[in-house]
Amino acid sequence: VKMDKFGLWDIFKLLSEFVLSTDVVASELYSLDQLQVEEFPAEYRQVVEAARNIRSLSTRTIIISALDPELITFNRVLELLCGSLQQKCSSCKEGISIAAVYYSEDDKKIPSLPFVTIGMVRKFCCVKKLCGEKVLAERRKEFRILHSLIRAMRAKFVGNICDFCFLVGTDAHRCSGCLTKIYCSQQCLESDWSKVHKKVCARSKEQERKRKEGRRGRTKVGKHQVDEWIDCHSKAFGNKSVMDQVVQKMEKL
Repeated sequence: VKMDKFGLWDIFKLLSEFVLSTDVVASELYSLDQLQVEEFPAEYRQVVEAARNIRSLSTRTIIISALDPELITFNRVLELLCGSLQQKCSSCKEGISIAAVYYSEDDKKIPSLPFVTIGMVRKFCCVKKLCGEKVLAERRKEFRILHSLIRAMRAKFVGNICDFCFLVGTDAHRCSGCLTKIYCSQQCLESDWSKVHKKVCARSKEQERKRKEGRRGRTKVGKHQVDEWIDCHSKAFGNKSVMDQVVQKMEKL
């Protein structure tokens, strides 16, 4: 049996986990871009900025472009993912050379080689067991903060999800003609109008179609959704939940 010098299985797993999830991560981070993070505790701001600095979309483009003309090794893919294989352990700050990936809590074992975590929280770790435990505990904590911020944002402004780009923002406007579409910006409104909506807007007035809520209605729905998320997080995380603190800070949005 020939040795797999490229690490094809490792490449496939990394691509399926990272590349295919990048759009979801980018969409969720867009939600955070709508927040006035300077109003949040320093710990929250640092977590959000670290997530933004990962730049998943540009990293995905770099990896795909490198794989387009020829097959490259798993180590090379790792290098493109991390920017450099030479990193410092997020716990002990020891210099390390990244050689493995930790994907999620579904991984039962901590890698025996220096590793990088993927997703919205990027961490690097050496081979020491204590560092592994600390790094992954910190990753869980930071993910909980990001998850709470994103879910609170999407819950509060659930009625503002754009019918063209499907992103959520603090501002939204209904089509004044039919009241059945919500847009986050003038650009999305004009893009949808030129492609599809102008063909159905007039018909929407003649046919019975569900109208979207106005600002007051969307605010009411959002408040109900937020209350449900606070309760959900409290049950799931107990006193470790930060959802209620996040929501309090978001009241001025």
